[in-house]
Amino acid sequence: YEQILKDLEFAACQRSSDDLLEQLAAANAEIEELKQNLADAATLCSRCGAPLATAKREIVPKIVAAPSKPQPKNVGVGIVLTDVPPHRVVEFSAKGAAKQCGEIQVGDLLVSVNAERVFDKSIRYIRSIIKGPPNSTVTMKFIRNKEGHKTMVEVNLIRKAGELQ
Repeated sequence: YEQILKDLEFAACQRSSDDLLEQLAAANAEIEELKQNLADAATLCSRCGAPLATAKREIVPKIVAAPSKPQPKNVGVGIVLTDVPPHRVVEFSAKGAAKQCGEIQVGDLLVSVNAERVFDKSIRYIRSIIKGPPNSTVTMKFIRNKEGHKTMVEVNLIRKAGELQ
């Protein structure tokens, strides 16, 4: 009787072991399938679904073709104006084109920039049209009121790096 009981217990353990081995084999197969799916997903473009090798060939030429030159920074002529209209000359940058030309004086009234009337324009707008690429020319007209006599002063100034206005 005891031997039969032992044989039955052994058979039950054997079946449990076989079931566990089958479950383990099925789990391993599922893990391998998930690994393959993950590897496949990693080789596809998330945006278009194309294989990454193809997607890279399509994207790289676009990046290479993009312009790499930085845009030149706009510069001024070294003149400081009042913030509110009418805009008068307040001061100069020591090495700026406005000071070096010797024709503009503190107190002169700015009338136009590049033939555009600026008498009533905002200082922000005036700064934007005074500034330009380095070594380019800007034409400015001023009115000077000296002892009741009004004089028109026109200057052509070359914009220099380091000058803000």
